[in-house]
Amino acid sequence: MELNSITNAFKCRAFVITLTGVARRWYRTLRPRKISSFRQLLESFICQFDVHKVHRKPTRHLYTITQGENESIESYLTRFVKEEMNVQDRGDVIASGALMAGLRNSTVLKYLVSVGKPDTVSYPELIAEIRRHINAKKASNLEASKLS
Repeated sequence: MELNSITNAFKCRAFVITLTGVARRWYRTLRPRKISSFRQLLESFICQFDVHKVHRKPTRHLYTITQGENESIESYLTRFVKEEMNVQDRGDVIASGALMAGLRNSTVLKYLVSVGKPDTVSYPELIAEIRRHINAKKASNLEASKLS
């Protein structure tokens, strides 16, 4: 059976069977005989649910994420990673550059240089190194508080 020979009525019925939840409730609100073709049904469906689609941010958005004046590196990293998930077509080089550019001071960069990490480190490795820096700083602060 060819798809072109399938009738509009059959396509509409088959489409309706796939609907669940909110989409099914939307379908039930359509007035009888309002839809006269499968194409019209699809257009109506897309118009209804396209606004619910998650629109990903452009890659340049990563460079707008900066560490706040009183924000910890840990908090900044968490916020950056969360935002990074909503960016389309992001590459490791851009994400790494934006993450480092958004840091308020160069403490992390100095740390990366001190442990011999080149600036060509991958994004996941950069995240891991920053987390190591955060943990080392926490351990140092804890040790200092024990000595006080």
